[in-house]
Amino acid sequence: SSLGLGAPAGGETEAWQGYLQVQNQYLDLLRQSASSALDLLEQQLHDRAASGKSIDSLRELYNLWVDCNEKTYGQMLRGLDYSELNGRLFNSLLQCYPKGETRS
Repeated sequence: SSLGLGAPAGGETEAWQGYLQVQNQYLDLLRQSASSALDLLEQQLHDRAASGKSIDSLRELYNLWVDCNEKTYGQMLRGLDYSELNGRLFNSLLQCYPKGETRS
């Protein structure tokens, strides 16, 4: 399924299939970022345990998880892969609709 968008009027065109392919690459990049965040969380929990520190509450664990996700997501956003892929995603979506067509 696409990111909240339906196929353009005229159905499943080659351009739409191209958009869906690029969108899958974009979603893969997001999954990689989330996976990296979990790896970072695991490492930080291991480091805490090795130094005798523990997580004292669910809120503290949640905050650490958020911090790890913000770090890896920020790294992804600043990366060349993301900027190129985001541009290709937007451009491929624009190719799906005739010039001047608007969607509500």
